Amino acid sequence: MCCIFSFPDAETAANNFDFEVVERYGNAYKNWRGKVIHHLHTWDDGGRALIRCRKCGALFLRQDSEYRGTYGGDSYYTDLFSVKNRNEAIAYNKKYDGYAIEREYKGAKIWNSNAGWRWNMTQDSQ
Repeated sequence: MCCIFSFPDAETAANNFDFEVVERYGNAYKNWRGKVIHHLHTWDDGGRALIRCRKCGALFLRQDSEYRGTYGGDSYYTDLFSVKNRNEAIAYNKKYDGYAIEREYKGAKIWNSNAGWRWNMTQDSQ
C-alpha cells in the first residue's frame, strides 16, 4: 500500500504525492497489427502511464481523461489505480477501456474530478 494512503484525506494525499513516470502507454490499446481495440481514457482524450511513488516505491496505473465541453467548459479527470507491478498494469490496459476500469477495478485508488480529490481508502480501512 502506498504511503499516500496514510494522509488524513485524499486532497492532502494528492498534494503530497511525489511520483515519477515509469512507462507511458498512450491513449489506446492496440493489437499486434496496430488496430485500436479500445481507448485508455474516458470522454474525448487522455491516456495512461505507469507511475511510481518516489517516497515508498508503490506503483499506480494513472489514467488521465479530458471532457471537451461546449464553449470552453473543459473538464479533466485523473484516476490512480494501485498495481502490484508492470505486468498487472499492462493486463489492465489490455482488459479495460477507460470506462470499464473505473467500474471494475477493486483495489486501492485515488481520483480527481470536478468535485476534487477522492479515494476509496481511509486510515480506518487500512
